[in-house]
Amino acid sequence: MALLACQEDAGSPTGPEPTPALDVTPAGVLSFRQVSAGNGLSSDGHACGVTTDDRAYCWGANLWGQLGIGTSTGPEDCGNPCSTRPVAVLGGLRFRHVSVGSRFTCGITRDDRAYCWGRNFEGQLGDGTQTMRLTPVAVAGTRRF
Repeated sequence: MALLACQEDAGSPTGPEPTPALDVTPAGVLSFRQVSAGNGLSSDGHACGVTTDDRAYCWGANLWGQLGIGTSTGPEDCGNPCSTRPVAVLGGLRFRHVSVGSRFTCGITRDDRAYCWGRNFEGQLGDGTQTMRLTPVAVAGTRRF
């Protein structure tokens, strides 16, 4: 949905001046080709998607850094840190697919590498640690997916 605001020009004695052609292409519109929203047990209230230009965006809960925006605080507060709008996952990676888990997210890049971010207390990010990651980290090893 796009919103276009216009204003009448009452400065002319003969009425409004002609308005030049307007570019009504809305700024900030994202077109998703793939979205993962989880289901019940496998989600914590966040979702992620890949746009038609292969960028990952996430929204919803961010208490564990599962949005991949470099922080586990905000950008908003919905009772817990969250985002009510899609926010770009940091790192500049191009993704083919993303999938949300319980407090973490993983994705497969265009070069067939796996990256994950968010809660990692059980080692679910596959990076050989149990450290929470606020931005995408490569899954350990040389395997292509």
